Amino acid sequence: MRKEIFEQNNAAETTQQDERQHTQSVPKACRSMWIVEDEPHIRDEAQLMLNAIEGISCTTTFASGEDALQQLSKTTTPPNIVLLDIRMEGMNGLEVLQRIRKLHPETLVIMMTNYADDQYIQKALDHGASGYVLKDDLWDNFGKYL
Repeated sequence: MRKEIFEQNNAAETTQQDERQHTQSVPKACRSMWIVEDEPHIRDEAQLMLNAIEGISCTTTFASGEDALQQLSKTTTPPNIVLLDIRMEGMNGLEVLQRIRKLHPETLVIMMTNYADDQYIQKALDHGASGYVLKDDLWDNFGKYL
């Protein structure tokens, strides 16, 4: 009887240790992020900068809204956050924003612009953007937004 109790206690202790070790080895939750920006140098710099922030994984970038929407319509795991340029060639950011909202309303969309008085900022917020950031501020302060 004592042997059985010892074995049960020992097994329970081992299980608890295993659970603690497993919990400690599980990485922090990582927010996935996509960038939709038609200017290659901004897109590349933003990706490097975002991947330097702990808890962010930015592995997917697009040069156009059309490409992003095509991929978004196929995926079963949409990004947590989309960083979206307001003014792009072809489909503009407002159109892309509206379609993202229809496809995956849970995805946060942060609009990027060069101009603080951009006429599209208020329209983007009215259409469901989670916020906006000036491209000049992106490099210095974006970690604070997340």
